[in-house]
Amino acid sequence: MKKSKVIVLTGASSKIGYELSLALGKAGYRLILQYHSNQEKINFLSKELEKLGTDAKFFKADFTSSKELGKFIEFSKEAFGEIDCLINNASFWPNADKI
Repeated sequence: MKKSKVIVLTGASSKIGYELSLALGKAGYRLILQYHSNQEKINFLSKELEKLGTDAKFFKADFTSSKELGKFIEFSKEAFGEIDCLINNASFWPNADKI
């Protein structure tokens, strides 16, 4: 049986990243999902992906730290032994509360 492709998606806990995670899970991809701080949303996403039978790995990282970025890269390389696609969706909104 051929294994599905592995997609790394940053910024998976909200908005586009969250919806994209679900869509990719439904399509049968194996996922490596990065999030920064929204643990409650990631817990819900994890349960939804589990219901779909999606093989997903989660990693909490703050990409303003090069150390954490390095740990995420190593985690991603080790998670499934291969990476087929990177979707860099992570963002930083310093004044989001003022929008």
